Amino acid sequence: MKKYLFALIVLISTSSISTGQSSRKSNSSSNNPRSERKMAITSEGGFKTMSGTGINFTYYALPQLALDAGAGISFQGLRTGARVRYLFLSENLSPIIGVGINLSNGTLDQTFEQTIEPFEIDGEMFEGFDADVNIKLRRTVAAQLLTGVEYMSDSGFIAALHLGYRHRLNKSWDTEFSIDGQTFDIADDIINSLDRVFGSGLSIAINLGYAF
Repeated sequence: MKKYLFALIVLISTSSISTGQSSRKSNSSSNNPRSERKMAITSEGGFKTMSGTGINFTYYALPQLALDAGAGISFQGLRTGARVRYLFLSENLSPIIGVGINLSNGTLDQTFEQTIEPFEIDGEMFEGFDADVNIKLRRTVAAQLLTGVEYMSDSGFIAALHLGYRHRLNKSWDTEFSIDGQTFDIADDIINSLDRVFGSGLSIAINLGYAF
């Protein structure tokens, strides 16, 4: 599934590049508001975003090259991130492509009861049972590839939509269950559930703000 998601992002990015190159040929003399407005502040919200639900600061080092840094709150607590984006058009509305990295603090240390389904180890079947499950979530480092569109009006209003893929770079949680004080590796379905929320996967973000 992750490979298909990554392929989708690459496909959209390639389409954005083609669109940008075609439009640039026919609109080479258009004005770019980012030439005048070098700095921007935007809010960000979505799922698996660079800064969670937070605030981003952007510096347009070149009219078509944006450097972003941000901080906010995610499911894991505080999240910070940085990225670089390339805008294909010298116009108000432009397709983009970008890459970045983000860091999320680990704030979860929770024990709860979980029903374990019957399972097999080395050919021996074990009956299902109820067990105490402990999850410890540590700091997560993730890389991100994104594409999308950004609109900047002549007066400085910014709206952007980003679609991307977030890839977790480190092992950021410990999971185990215990029976009468004896601990075991946890079931795969819980690990997969954690990964869907805190780990690798599709990301989507909406940004609104102002450039000056």
